[in-house]
Amino acid sequence: MFLILFCRLAFSQNYVADFALYDPSYEDDGVWEEEVTALKALFFNYNWSYKVIDHNDINNGELGSGTNRRYKALISPGGWALNREIAVTPAGENNIRNFISSGGNYVGFCAGAYWASDTTDWAQTATGGGGTYYNESDYFPYDYNLNLLKGYAKGPFGWTPWNNGDTASFQIANINTSNPTMNLIGLPDTTRFFYYGGPVFTNFSSIPDNYEIWATAVAPKGTVPAARIGENDPTVIKFNYGAGNVIFFSYHPEVLIGSDVDNLKLSQFINEDSLSWDVGNQTLDEINLQSWNIVHAALQIANNEPVTKITSLPVLLSLKIFLEGPYNPSTNLMNANLSGVIPLTSPYPENVRNVESIPNDVVDWVLIQLRQSANGSALTSKSVLLRNDGNLIRNDDTTKTISLNVTPGSYYIVVKHRNHLPVMSSNKINLN
Repeated sequence: MFLILFCRLAFSQNYVADFALYDPSYEDDGVWEEEVTALKALFFNYNWSYKVIDHNDINNGELGSGTNRRYKALISPGGWALNREIAVTPAGENNIRNFISSGGNYVGFCAGAYWASDTTDWAQTATGGGGTYYNESDYFPYDYNLNLLKGYAKGPFGWTPWNNGDTASFQIANINTSNPTMNLIGLPDTTRFFYYGGPVFTNFSSIPDNYEIWATAVAPKGTVPAARIGENDPTVIKFNYGAGNVIFFSYHPEVLIGSDVDNLKLSQFINEDSLSWDVGNQTLDEINLQSWNIVHAALQIANNEPVTKITSLPVLLSLKIFLEGPYNPSTNLMNANLSGVIPLTSPYPENVRNVESIPNDVVDWVLIQLRQSANGSALTSKSVLLRNDGNLIRNDDTTKTISLNVTPGSYYIVVKHRNHLPVMSSNKINLN
């Protein structure tokens, strides 16, 4: 007797990283680098891995498709959409569409949303009210070819002329609280997000599958009727493109004002400290928490994970550590001669984290934990890189401030290394 067994092969996705972050290195690449810094802070804090890719990678099929997808999502920051339209070839745009339609995801902020819409309707110069607002005739259509959204990305808002980029501000947004995602993260009916020339989404030739409106634009009180172009139109949307999700932001809610949590103080095009930010009846802390909540939700969806609510922004810790084993007393530094063999994945199961590369001056991974009591369990654990000068650093090899997901307060700090004895602070340290 012959026994024949039929087996079904299970194919698993082999991801290079959670996110492909579009950020070419050439000058005038169309990406706002300060926003990239803020996005990387989000990735670091919430344990998402990423790899920076450019137009050549996209054109050459780096994203993959189907069961050969190499990432869970393509993240397209703000900046200048035209540069991407020029740099990414028609074949590259087809690669993006295949990546998403086969189950990948796309999150576009401002220019990343303009670029991925069928038509960009952009107003460079305002002629209404002596140049204080846009007339309808000020908007000029540009036909883009990525076409994830069969409609117009129209901006800036009628009441916020571009004026050579001098109109960075908080803009009021109505939140669609009946949307399940917005309801889950508990955003109020109205909040404010950092705005810098983004679009509303309108004039659809066809409504996309599973279309959701997360937020809409609100003109400030006293805005004349002629200046209200874009009012009540969608500014944050989500929809399906084939088997994948697409999320567009008009705003830059990943950029926080008056907070170091995003690892950023705006200075590239905007001097953050010189602007008068209208927060309305909210505080900066409230706006920042709501801002990161909506981006966090989008990135969770992009990473194919359940959406959860952020109850507080992370605390910040700056700490120096010296390991006895590699310490060199003649230089007061630690030897970093293992940098070539340090794994890209942290060795600590409490917080498994992946990085794209290990800087040459890194000694090893260490694990940072916070405790409420000396004998209590860890409230949070974070795998971080230890530089040879003793500083704990983020992936960029420069940032010496580590963010940890606990509410502000006083904690015992615990440091663990895989072949050294763990240590703990003798007293609680206040973190905020």
